[in-house]
Amino acid sequence: MLHQSELHSGHAPGQASSEHVPTGDIERSASILLAKTLAMTGAASLLDVGCGQGAWLRAAAGHGVADPWGVDLPGTEPAAAFRRTISFCDAHGGFSLSRRFDLVTCVELAGKLPEVDHASLVQALSEHGDVILFAAPAPHESSEERSGFWPDYWAKLFHQNGCFCSDVLRSELWTDSRIVWRYRQNVLLFVKQDAWFSNPRLSGLRSTPAPLPLIHPDSLENRGKSRQTPPVEMLSPQALQTAAEAAFAAGDNARVVELCAAALGGAPANPTLHHLMGLASMALGQPFVAAEHFGKTLGLVPNHLPVRLDFAKALQAVGMHADAVAMLREAENTHPDDPDLGTALFSALSEAGQVAEAQSVLEHLQARHPDDVRFTAGLAAWYEDHGDLRRGLELMQKAAAQDPGSAQIRTHLAGMHERSSQMAQAVPHLERAIEMDRDNVQLRLRLADALLADSLSARGFAELEWRQRLPNDRPAAKGIKRWDGQSLEGARLLITAEFGPPEMIQFARFLPVLAKLGPRDVFVECHRGLEGLLSTIAGVSGCVAVDSALPAVDYALPILSLPAVLAGRGLLSELEIPYLHLPKGVYFPIPAERALKIGLAWQGESSPAMFDTPSETDRSCPLMDLTPLSYVRGCRVYSLQVGPDAQRLRDARIGVVDLSPVIPDFSNMAAAIARMDVVVSANNHVAHLAAALGKPVWLMLHPQDRDYRWREAAHPWYPTARVFRGEWSTVVLQLVEALSLLAEEKVGGSAEVR
Repeated sequence: MLHQSELHSGHAPGQASSEHVPTGDIERSASILLAKTLAMTGAASLLDVGCGQGAWLRAAAGHGVADPWGVDLPGTEPAAAFRRTISFCDAHGGFSLSRRFDLVTCVELAGKLPEVDHASLVQALSEHGDVILFAAPAPHESSEERSGFWPDYWAKLFHQNGCFCSDVLRSELWTDSRIVWRYRQNVLLFVKQDAWFSNPRLSGLRSTPAPLPLIHPDSLENRGKSRQTPPVEMLSPQALQTAAEAAFAAGDNARVVELCAAALGGAPANPTLHHLMGLASMALGQPFVAAEHFGKTLGLVPNHLPVRLDFAKALQAVGMHADAVAMLREAENTHPDDPDLGTALFSALSEAGQVAEAQSVLEHLQARHPDDVRFTAGLAAWYEDHGDLRRGLELMQKAAAQDPGSAQIRTHLAGMHERSSQMAQAVPHLERAIEMDRDNVQLRLRLADALLADSLSARGFAELEWRQRLPNDRPAAKGIKRWDGQSLEGARLLITAEFGPPEMIQFARFLPVLAKLGPRDVFVECHRGLEGLLSTIAGVSGCVAVDSALPAVDYALPILSLPAVLAGRGLLSELEIPYLHLPKGVYFPIPAERALKIGLAWQGESSPAMFDTPSETDRSCPLMDLTPLSYVRGCRVYSLQVGPDAQRLRDARIGVVDLSPVIPDFSNMAAAIARMDVVVSANNHVAHLAAALGKPVWLMLHPQDRDYRWREAAHPWYPTARVFRGEWSTVVLQLVEALSLLAEEKVGGSAEVR
């Protein structure tokens, strides 16, 4: 690490320093700096924060500033000539005076305060002046200072207080040996934004969003006084560049920044140093700094394509997408058909929202490089994302032929088949991807998804067992032997809960088969509120809520593992629907009427993490979009939505009967469903419950929701389900049409819900 010895200016008495700068040097430096600053800004009043013995106050008075003011830390002995106008800040650098100033100077105090006090100091400076002349130590500038910070750190703090940075002084002063190097290296102007707009003299100052981190070469003369002396060969820019390149190769980006900053002080027009600084800054998450250096590099080597590409990435990272596009377009004449340039231009156009232009570039790339799988697969994915799934599938199949060993392409191709509801076609691609990555749990579960979409497949249930390698908030019962198909004659078996109520309801269909195996008892652990409903299943001895004491049993098995074990005994075909029934004595009082009774639940529920499906929000149809359902002639809509979402219905007042106050649990929910002619539901437990009861359920699905349990074609999971898939507005129109026809049939006495 580079270190610089501390420059002692007399601004903070009591601080030890290895370098004592004569007061005359400080006053001369202050006078030159103030002359330039006053000429730029036209300032007539001044406040020096950290005024010490008054070197800057004397320089200000010498330039005709009447009655300059000063502020310093408590305990500082004020300069006698300015005692009347000197005040003290608090111990954290904060202060509040009775007036504002045209110019505030603070060139030493920031380095004496801990980082926790920086925000307080910057706020006070910004509140007291339109222009702030500011300097603070760079990192490792002195072994005796508090840890320094690069200029962009201070620029961000000032920006939070309504000031922009203008780095106009350092370039003018860099070689002026009359000024101490520490000021030449660190001094910046910060200007209040409202003053910049209102003051013509200030509006000429250019903004510098990310001032460069620089180390002045004159600072190296003081190395012998620092605690750590670097090798002599590192004093030249070339040696520093060599060290920076080695640090970059080693991944030490912070070191690269330090070395390049030092080298640029002696070689400011070196393109390699600027490029290295840009690359390291990007890696450190500082795209503004990176863009500044890449821009300087490109100005020095305008035809160097890799630099242009790096510059484009930095511009995109700071949101300057149009600038990135324009800068890349400039290279099209000198680098026609270059694949890297085309790729960067496509990315910039996409980020800029220029969809048609981005597609044109990608299509051109694929046409010019037809055997390059990157562009074949990239264009296929683009078509898919923009609604042309047919062309996307064709191209992705070509990409799979170009690179048959790519698991990523195979997986993507399988996903495209899944989106097209071609689950059987997805299977071979998933199998091929698994051959290349056999222990990939997500691939295994996607294969289970595809296999189970078309049938109650023994192989699909076997693949589903891979879910047990995922984190599960309902682990298998500890201390109880797992049932793997052993004889259950006279045994007691516990089926444990997994995931949410939808999965419990879905897999409860396999519970009746257990009675054929002769167990003494079958107990089911389930989510609270499901106990009464699941107790109606034939062969179930009793139910216990999750987190309750478990009964004494011989074996236990998670409910999603039950079909895999039953498949091994050839029992999967012995399933019936309905498999859930109303508990005895449960009845829901809804008046008899000729109107078609529609049960409605609009709030979706997310699937377990093992399924790649939309979020709960994406599965929920906006309540107000469903308003047309309440106006279908011959229909009455009853809300089956419970919980906090039911309140939204009461607030909306859209003509739907709210049943939530009389649905305390799943048994009462089932009783309400039993009184409906049809249930219209988002993808949630209401849909599963209605289908398990054998009730007609019309399911609203978003286009992206390819849940294997709900298919447009008839399916053994839920044969009474009918899927309405599309954007929500389209789905609602389809439902209105279907309900209108059904209501007419019921009035005519021939209604049959399908």
